[in-house]
Amino acid sequence: MLSHVSACSFAVSISQAQQNKVNGSVGRSALLPCSSKFIPDQYTNFSWLKNNSLLITGTISNSEVNVQDETYRNRVQLPENASSGNLSLLITDLKLKDFGIYRCEAFRENQSIRSEETFLTVTRDAVSKPIVRILHPRNNTDQNTIVLKCEVTRGSLPITYMWHRKASKTEKAKKIRHYQQTLELNRTVKQGSGFFLCKVSNNFSTEKSSPVEIPISDSATSSEETTLSTPNNTSTPRIPWLVVVVTSAMVLFIVSIILTAIRIVKKKMKERQQRSSIFLVENQKDIAVQTNEEDLESQEFWKENNDVTYATIDHTRRLSRPPAKARNKSNQFTETASVMYQPYMNCHVIY
Repeated sequence: MLSHVSACSFAVSISQAQQNKVNGSVGRSALLPCSSKFIPDQYTNFSWLKNNSLLITGTISNSEVNVQDETYRNRVQLPENASSGNLSLLITDLKLKDFGIYRCEAFRENQSIRSEETFLTVTRDAVSKPIVRILHPRNNTDQNTIVLKCEVTRGSLPITYMWHRKASKTEKAKKIRHYQQTLELNRTVKQGSGFFLCKVSNNFSTEKSSPVEIPISDSATSSEETTLSTPNNTSTPRIPWLVVVVTSAMVLFIVSIILTAIRIVKKKMKERQQRSSIFLVENQKDIAVQTNEEDLESQEFWKENNDVTYATIDHTRRLSRPPAKARNKSNQFTETASVMYQPYMNCHVIY
């Protein structure tokens, strides 16, 4: 009779409130409660069941567990104080298929004590409206550095974070390329001040926070005023610009003179080349010899006919004697409109 009453008391001590319900969200964690602090020392082992199927087993004296269901591997663990009687089960990275009824048991050789069942629901949740909080700087002496944290109280994981900044309330917010939950700012620079807000999203919804104003630091303002102010005994900043304009004009003038000189030199060189061309002087008699194209191909033709001024073929085409230092040493005939199909002309060649 005594043992029966003791067993009943143990059952009550490990049992939780009637109809335990735990709500979880996809990607987040859920803690299923189970306490065995009143179980005598002889109850050394425990187990968790899901829908009456064995999920994990373990020893009360340590936090190590043996996973029996492979779908829960690396996703279940016990608290660090499991040896003191806290056998609550923590399930991480929740999935929709984790939905079900869970129960923990403590047992020894031929006896076991069961807890009340815990009903776990897993849902797809939209993200809640985020809140931007200002955290204390890591270094208390550095008052110019602050950290903003974007907090979301509800929503299935994974959640992505995106930060935006605008210089004034009326200005359109611009995206900052920073995708972490926290944002560190340096208030001594322009980009470290203004209005900041964060936007969060998951697979089901998107929300954005209200803007938070971060004023520029006093040290940055004073340094900026010192930079912009000009002492009375110094010259205005217009003089350097005037020097730049005058210098640029002088450079352009010199460049134009150089370009003009180059054009003049090219023109004179062209005229000199034209004057070196062959001139025909009329009313002067020259010596011509009739030959054929085959003879002209011989290099010895002009040496044998030293006094000949022209070589003609059928008195319709003519080839003048090449100059002593001719650039083109070829003896090929060139027919032009002035000499093509024209009779032999009484003219003289000057080089």
